[in-house]
Amino acid sequence: MDKIFQSLFTKELLDSPYRDYNEYILDVLKRVDFLALSYLKYRDDENSFNQIKQKIKDGLQKIDEIIDNRLNKSLNIISFDALQYLKNLYSLKEEEYFIFVAMLSLEIDSKYEEMFKKIDGDKYDLLNVSIKLFYFTKDLFEVENIYENKLGILSKFNALCFKPDFQRLDDRIYSFIISNGRASVDMSGVEVYLPSDSSELLINEDIPNRLYEAVSIASDQFDNLYFYIYGPYGVGKRTIVRRFSDILNASIAMIDLSKVLENSVKSLYNTLIVACREAVINQGCVCIYNYDVIQSEEEDFKGYEEAVISVTKKFSNIIIILSQKPQTNRELVNKYMWVDVQVDIPTKLESIKLWKKGMENLDIEDDLEPFEIANKFSFTPGQIFGTCKEAENLMYWNKSNILTKKDIYDCAYKQVSHNLSKHATLIYSKYNWDQLILTSKEKEMLKNACDQIKYKHIVYDEWGMDKRLAYGRGVSMLFAGPPGTGKTMAAQVVAGELGIEMYKVDLSQIVSKYIGETEKNLSDLFNEAKKSNVILFFDETDALLGKRTEVKDSHDKNANLETSYLLQKMEEYDGITVMSTNYLENIDPAFFRRISYVVHFPFPDIDARKQIWKTMFPKEMPISDDIDFDYLAKQFSISGGNIKNIAVVAAFLAAKSSKKVEMYHIIKAVKYELEKQGKILLREDFGEHWYLLK
Repeated sequence: MDKIFQSLFTKELLDSPYRDYNEYILDVLKRVDFLALSYLKYRDDENSFNQIKQKIKDGLQKIDEIIDNRLNKSLNIISFDALQYLKNLYSLKEEEYFIFVAMLSLEIDSKYEEMFKKIDGDKYDLLNVSIKLFYFTKDLFEVENIYENKLGILSKFNALCFKPDFQRLDDRIYSFIISNGRASVDMSGVEVYLPSDSSELLINEDIPNRLYEAVSIASDQFDNLYFYIYGPYGVGKRTIVRRFSDILNASIAMIDLSKVLENSVKSLYNTLIVACREAVINQGCVCIYNYDVIQSEEEDFKGYEEAVISVTKKFSNIIIILSQKPQTNRELVNKYMWVDVQVDIPTKLESIKLWKKGMENLDIEDDLEPFEIANKFSFTPGQIFGTCKEAENLMYWNKSNILTKKDIYDCAYKQVSHNLSKHATLIYSKYNWDQLILTSKEKEMLKNACDQIKYKHIVYDEWGMDKRLAYGRGVSMLFAGPPGTGKTMAAQVVAGELGIEMYKVDLSQIVSKYIGETEKNLSDLFNEAKKSNVILFFDETDALLGKRTEVKDSHDKNANLETSYLLQKMEEYDGITVMSTNYLENIDPAFFRRISYVVHFPFPDIDARKQIWKTMFPKEMPISDDIDFDYLAKQFSISGGNIKNIAVVAAFLAAKSSKKVEMYHIIKAVKYELEKQGKILLREDFGEHWYLLK
């Protein structure tokens, strides 16, 4: 036996410090060497085998003394011992720790497998071999309560997530030991957040503080605490969890449930155990995010919630679950200490803080103020900082340090994912206030409507008006007037002024003959619009806002319900809704109370028509000096829409036959437009310019 001991420990290393952690590991494995070599040498001699048991104990004790002595001299080299850390963390008894080391030996050197085969045969059972060596016995039944012992060991080691066949050490545990705790988890969907000295959050700082208070109060009273944090994607749930980790000064194993399912749907239970073990190794909490992927009515996901809960509660007394959906499984809530925490989209004042922070490194030529963009977009923190990062990338691509408002708005809309194209069409804004020919009163009304969006943070948030309004923070406008008087143009001017996208609603895709289908379509439309706060433009809404009729049958009743439902959704919507009608008298007067602004678009008089004619031709278009705008305005009583059509046709006539737009081209285009309307034209209709048509 002395020869075995001397073969394992050379004299020059007995009293020297370890050169590195690997040398220390090799010394620990020598306990296995010493027992295995001694076992093989003496097992065939019954007398000698029984007589040396005390010497075996003495030898093991001497090995431990050598290791402790060398380790104490190596404190400046080995400040952390992953093996002892795991032993203490999992409360491994001496017997269990030896088995643990035996499993480690198989990963380090193939010679140990040969030893174990000699002890227990080619198909050796590692647990049996380890117990025989630890107790130095050839008969397992000599070990007291052997069956209970083996079951207890198997149960504990399975909970620690060793490989199911129990013959090999789990890869993660092995890498943790070999790296002496420095290796991070290498598993898709799992990461460990370590606490740091972070500063307070810009918003929602109260939530991590309240979580900390709840843990401080209730941690001794309950075996498990569940914090269910829910809110829209990008609202900052994981940011809150990381801040809570910093305040608690404890690590958090962050588990992406969608990735876990993607990697191994069939072995969800085992995969979760592997992931949750990180919380044990790092002595922290468990956080499951993207939990909503299993909150489904589909048969495939039934029982998944219970599986997640049953696994996580074994590894941590604090479990945080993040989801986009409220918890509807009340059985779980009633069964455990369960706290629901809702995280809302930031208020306007909170959004201003976030935009201000995100825009610190951006140089915007139009002096875009944070409150301007905060009032136009109801964004989550993720979308806000995503916009600012997109803008930084744009500066790099453009090789310019200056951005425009339009650049910022374009970057903002890239953060939005909606399905509005199903029921509406994006209309690009190409007009400004100067091109909109309207009375000063009506223009002022439109500008007031824009101001209601620009300064909502002052009225609703700073001045507290939101406390007086359960809903109705948006702006609804009704544009009324004959066809071609500029209703659609006005809507585009408003969109351009605010820098907000406008979608023209296709009523043919909304209104349905089937009862309840129109309301469903309207609900889908407004829900999608909320994601980006766009302007919704309902053209010719007489079909939806007509006067309510006496209810004589189910169709009358349903029509009235559709109208009321549209107005209800408009009031709930925080953005802008614009409706247009050619016949104001067809609109039920009772609806005006629920509409913010009613703007009248009168048929243009002579002065208005002259302005429209002059503004219709761009500066770049060559126009003859003999164009008689006074004559055109006085002679032809037509709307702005007709004038636009005439200008386009005249331009193409000029492009074909001349270098300038002449009076001849305009008169000819007028003739086409009037004939298109079915009018029979006479000489006097063109007055002094009749000769141009000869």
